[in-house]
Amino acid sequence: MTNALFKPRRVRELKGPPRDWRRAFAANQPFVARGAAPSRLTTKVIERVGTATQVIVKNLADGTKGEASLSELVRCLDEEGAIWYLAQQPVPQCLTRYLPKVPVAKAPGLLKPNLWLGAAKAHTALHHDHMHNLVVQLEGVKRFTIFAPQDSPYLARDTEGKRGVNYSRIHTPSEVDLAQFPEYRWSTPYIVELRPNDVFFMPAYWWHEVLTLKSALMLNYWWPATLRELRGVDLLTVLPTPDSARRLMVKHVNLSHLKSDHDLVDELISGHRQPLLAAVFLSALRDELLSELGAKHGLPPELLPETLEAVLLDRHHLSPDDAKVLKQMQIALTYAIAPLTPMKIKAQFDAAKWSAALRLLHDQHRVALTRRLIQNNALWLSDIQPNAYLS
Repeated sequence: MTNALFKPRRVRELKGPPRDWRRAFAANQPFVARGAAPSRLTTKVIERVGTATQVIVKNLADGTKGEASLSELVRCLDEEGAIWYLAQQPVPQCLTRYLPKVPVAKAPGLLKPNLWLGAAKAHTALHHDHMHNLVVQLEGVKRFTIFAPQDSPYLARDTEGKRGVNYSRIHTPSEVDLAQFPEYRWSTPYIVELRPNDVFFMPAYWWHEVLTLKSALMLNYWWPATLRELRGVDLLTVLPTPDSARRLMVKHVNLSHLKSDHDLVDELISGHRQPLLAAVFLSALRDELLSELGAKHGLPPELLPETLEAVLLDRHHLSPDDAKVLKQMQIALTYAIAPLTPMKIKAQFDAAKWSAALRLLHDQHRVALTRRLIQNNALWLSDIQPNAYLS
């Protein structure tokens, strides 16, 4: 049974690049800029200069994998009976001189580009990523079917499969079985077909399925959202497990604009009004505080936070009031992310109380609670590897 209700809307289109990339991204809505990124990078260039660059490719027709040079891949791309696909390959050094410079270089926040090269019929199942995504179509045609984060409850998240909770059990939205997935009828699909030189912006946590209609060469750039940009995202719908909440929020949110503990309190806890996000960072701050105090008192850095807390208490480096605040930090996280329900979060989280508690800890111990957190965050974001954002 196919989905008779599949009537996607069109993604907003611009003629050429936006005048202000930063403002366009800040709106946190997808858009396509037609013909905005002319480039010298083509499959002919890749075939000429890619003879010494080996890559792992997959034949989506039968699931087999193999190794080939970029040149060989281009020559075999349209081989009958195969659907060759190279996904999220960091751009090799031999191709960097051909990357588009304008206007993509003017877009803020972009990290390392990735190369995608695939035959017609190459397909990526419905999923979401945890970072913003800028797609630059260089050759061929790709079709993206996308859904806003608030549609997550209707998209049958794969909580038991091997792919991870950022994938859907709905493989192809246009052919979904409504008898099996009745809640899908409440979702709102959007569609965009990318042609050569088009630039497509897709914000973090938007679901997307991708189909290659004509053998395609594509670049993409991922970069982290800021706390302000996440204000419009209902994290309860996109972070279904405690593990994903803790790992993704601490690693994949850009904290570079936070300069002090008071910034964190004001921006995240008092002003952000995202109890789940605040609770996740409270737990991270708890671990950083214990690490800082442990180092201050000569304890080994490899000790777990719980062990550090026990030793510091035993040696009277933590007061009973400190221990109480640390315990409450952990309780706040437990209530926030274990059930992941708004009612329980609101019942257990008091922003004013946590503002006062963090300021007190900062003043008493003279420890910059956010310093290590921001440093670790910067290190994680500076070395994003293929698949790191998907796990």
